[in-house]
Amino acid sequence: MLVFSILIFLVVTIHWVLSAVRTFQAFFFYRGGQNPAAFLGDVSQFSTVFREGTLLGILVLGDLAIIYRLWAVWCHHRGVMVIPVILLVVLSVLAVITLRQWLTPNRDLLKNPGELQANTSVWINALCATTFSINIYCTGMIAFKLYRAGRATKDSQFMFIITILMESLSLHSIWGIFFLIC
Repeated sequence: MLVFSILIFLVVTIHWVLSAVRTFQAFFFYRGGQNPAAFLGDVSQFSTVFREGTLLGILVLGDLAIIYRLWAVWCHHRGVMVIPVILLVVLSVLAVITLRQWLTPNRDLLKNPGELQANTSVWINALCATTFSINIYCTGMIAFKLYRAGRATKDSQFMFIITILMESLSLHSIWGIFFLIC
């Protein structure tokens, strides 16, 4: 888990640095800061695509981490892993398709960023639904396994640990819901 934590930290840091640099460029360098919205809405900028790619990387890494937790909690049970692994492959393919949409948009769509946004929103919604499915499945299966183990031991301290773990696992799911809505 330390490796996942370090990777997620690095990718999130890159995402935030790119966001800050782009904002700084938009307000101070692009046409003298007169039209920052035009710069920030310009999807032909490589920095825009790279920043969105880091966001998609965060999604994939977060889901990979929760799938790893599921694998560890279920003691490497292969049958439990089939659904999340298939969904992770689907998520990765959707991420590549979304980035491809941003990298090679139709030139007519570049004239109207709203149309490009509409074209990519289908893929983004599919990404959110897939990551949400992964998180709900994994969180539910981990909760079931831990609840069953806690019931067998009848240890209240163990149930307290399960509660803390489930709250932390649910945070990623809640973020996915928030991302889908907003």
